[in-house]
Amino acid sequence: MLALAEGFCTAQERIVDVALRYSVNELTTAKWRAQFALKAHFDAACGVNIYQLLPGLCERLLR
Repeated sequence: MLALAEGFCTAQERIVDVALRYSVNELTTAKWRAQFALKAHFDAACGVNIYQLLPGLCERLLR
């Protein structure tokens, strides 16, 4: 959920990528909510925003 062919990405970037390639349907928003819940779970388990643990992601986002 946090990577594209070019490297690490945010959950939002991945969701948009998948939606553009495969379209959306009536289950899409529920899947998105579940993905954000998973990210929140791992943020809490790690004690930090997991984006900080992915090499190069924060630097790319701050450019």
